[in-house]
Amino acid sequence: MKQKHSVTIEELGITISTGSIARLANGAVTISKGETTLFVSATAAEDLRSPDQDFFP
Repeated sequence: MKQKHSVTIEELGITISTGSIARLANGAVTISKGETTLFVSATAAEDLRSPDQDFFP
């Protein structure tokens, strides 16, 4: 189980949170300021699908 973390930068009014949504992603974070929230996630495979494949969008 991933742990939930949240950091608030008071002078900028920004809150950075992780671990509450997109738990199946390798990494996910929400960044909030006022009424605006930005969600970013990243996933990765452990193995390449074929030996000659070096990039897959």
